[in-house]
Amino acid sequence: SHHNENKDDLISACFDRMSTVIRNTQTLVDDLPGTGWDKLCAVSRALVHYQFSSQGPLLRLTIYGALPEEMRIAKMRDMARLSTRFVRLLVQGMQDGSVRPLDQAIAALQVHGMINAAV
Repeated sequence: SHHNENKDDLISACFDRMSTVIRNTQTLVDDLPGTGWDKLCAVSRALVHYQFSSQGPLLRLTIYGALPEEMRIAKMRDMARLSTRFVRLLVQGMQDGSVRPLDQAIAALQVHGMINAAV
């Protein structure tokens, strides 16, 4: 059983859990065959499925505002790293022709937002 001293610790632990779920899903998909688009769709499907599973949902990103500034900045940095992994899939897709040229950073944020908004 986990014990958190206060609300900030609880939110931080939930962020860490969410980061782990996203990171592990991205890592599993990295090793699959297919185009960048195939992999991006596979990650998105898996994470949206997780949102509706008995293990979900993932923490809503709107919770950032409830954290103290230092903790909020650290958690936002972690989420940005995860978003960069979506960017890599988009770049792979542009290289293999499965994704048309686009602003990868904006598209990655849209993917992340879609997964977050699925619940």
